[in-house]
Amino acid sequence: MVQPKELKAVIVGVGHVGATTANTLQLQDLTDSAAASGSYNVEVYAGSYKDCTDASFVIITAGHQEELSETHVDLLRAKYRNIQDVIPKIARYVSRSSILIIATHTVEALTYAAYKLSSLPSCQVFGCGTALTTSRFRLELAKHYAVNPRDVYAVIAGKHDSQCYVAGWSNITIDGVRVRDFCEQTGRMYEQEELFACYLRAKQAAIEIMESKGSPSFSMAAGLASIVKALVENGNAMLTVSVVGSIWA
Repeated sequence: MVQPKELKAVIVGVGHVGATTANTLQLQDLTDSAAASGSYNVEVYAGSYKDCTDASFVIITAGHQEELSETHVDLLRAKYRNIQDVIPKIARYVSRSSILIIATHTVEALTYAAYKLSSLPSCQVFGCGTALTTSRFRLELAKHYAVNPRDVYAVIAGKHDSQCYVAGWSNITIDGVRVRDFCEQTGRMYEQEELFACYLRAKQAAIEIMESKGSPSFSMAAGLASIVKALVENGNAMLTVSVVGSIWA
């Protein structure tokens, strides 16, 4: 487990998502920070690729502002050019213990590209995958059943970029109890339609945020912080991230 005082995170791309992620990491005491508790020394600065040398995490948020009118292929071409530019520069300095987290869409394809371009083991390169959509699904379920989101276990897997999602319906639990049993215990009616409605709201959230705000920066930052937190604290968290092959190899 990485101790907080030893942790260093490098964020490549400090637009909406990158800047918000930096702030979120500080407020959660996941990096050297006095912003939240005054416990650690603050050192936040604009650096160069050489600063990746002793980084625990390198989070890639570099890209261009997405437009709803852009096709999947347009996005992939534009963002692959960015990955081609930044990954070799990062790989020149990162150590064999550094972890690359890709938060730039299209995330599955770019995670694979980053893995190939960096020459790092697959267990050290992964993307944010459907972790954010899974969190939204859990939140929707928690709101519907009036429970704490921490008490809800649910997973959405699939290909994030095309929203080809699959919900793990049979594995949804509330406070360790399957949904049907939870409804029986609390006197609720078990309705599959309501579960599906929660799934649809979680799936549509990203589109609605893009239409209304132009960037899902706060939710993306929270999702990335949860990934870093799980890795730092070795909390055995179940996260639906994008990987190349098996991370256990």
